[in-house]
Amino acid sequence: MKLTYVLVVTALIPLILQVGTMPAFAAQLSWDAVKNPDSPKFTFQRTVSIEYPDGGVIADSLRGRQEGTHLNAKADFKTVEKINDQLAKAGSQVRISDVYFEYSAELVGHEHDATIDYKITMIPTIGKFLIREYSENSAALFDVAWRGIKVEGPVVLSDEAGQIDINSPESFLQRFPSVHEKIVSTGAEKILRMSLIDASGLLLPLAKWHTLMDPTAVIVDASRYGFKGNVITTLSMGESTIFTPTKEKISEIEFASDKKYTVRTLESADNANLFIPGYAAPTILSQYEMIGASPKASSGGTNDNFQGQFPIFVMYGMAVIGALGAIGFFWWSGRKAKKEINSSQTGIDPKHLRGISTSEASGSYHTNRGESHLVDSQTYNQTESVYEKSKGTMPKDWSN
Repeated sequence: MKLTYVLVVTALIPLILQVGTMPAFAAQLSWDAVKNPDSPKFTFQRTVSIEYPDGGVIADSLRGRQEGTHLNAKADFKTVEKINDQLAKAGSQVRISDVYFEYSAELVGHEHDATIDYKITMIPTIGKFLIREYSENSAALFDVAWRGIKVEGPVVLSDEAGQIDINSPESFLQRFPSVHEKIVSTGAEKILRMSLIDASGLLLPLAKWHTLMDPTAVIVDASRYGFKGNVITTLSMGESTIFTPTKEKISEIEFASDKKYTVRTLESADNANLFIPGYAAPTILSQYEMIGASPKASSGGTNDNFQGQFPIFVMYGMAVIGALGAIGFFWWSGRKAKKEINSSQTGIDPKHLRGISTSEASGSYHTNRGESHLVDSQTYNQTESVYEKSKGTMPKDWSN
């Protein structure tokens, strides 16, 4: 049983790893290069927790408090240029003309801790993402090096309460002076100054992304149900698998002021979905990652790197697990069979036994009841059962 349990758990490990994704993500990207190619959508989320189990000034300031801010606006020219400079350093030819931001920060004070949930939605207007158009002899090439946008330094927006740097978690906390003063210069402020606008985790090599092709629109019978258009390929990342495991991003600092406190930040794994027209696959040109797309499927395969080998690894892996399971089953069955042979019934050989009937007929009814005794010099009378012939099938002294 132990071996069977181990084999079952081993077989389930890939499934456990694959579904082990988190419900919220540090950086999310959705880019539909089919319907809305010039407006990708980034979402950044982070939770900051301030723990005060021993009470103190921070606890008195935050316990039971609930406050938040929401604003949306276009970024100024300085922020746009900052992003363009960063894209140029990343080797991307993409340039943005403006950036739209939606920002929210929500603080909720509990008995022993307070949490602040940050969320930023960023929608840049991009251009020059199509490096080469499709032709009969070559696939279209899409620039995706811009997907890892990270903004260093302040991104300042204004609301009714004044200006706020949406890129810094500390900026919102400054609206609580008694709390901010206790944290500054303790070392804990370092993790409160880490940029919120950081999609660098999306620079995971495209060869490790998952690719799914949807040919529904070009299936002959699909037109009868209202489907029309072209093939669409989806490239996605963020799923935790045995080959590309993901994990939460956690930072934590303890500090002492009037009491002991802990500041902790929590982010989950990055996630992205790219929707590309045609039959698409990652490719490399001049050491830069790109996506090649064509309205026709390539007969020679779309990729010769990890992406192409992934299904082979999976099939070989499942074959190995199946082989190990079969070997384990036969080994376990063999041991069980040997154990049964060694523990089989022992005793008197049946050829040395004689059957004796111990019941008599009662009218047309006869109970087939009997017992056996050794075939030796002893007579049956010496080993007679509790049943007496004079009383048929009733036990001895039954009337008493």
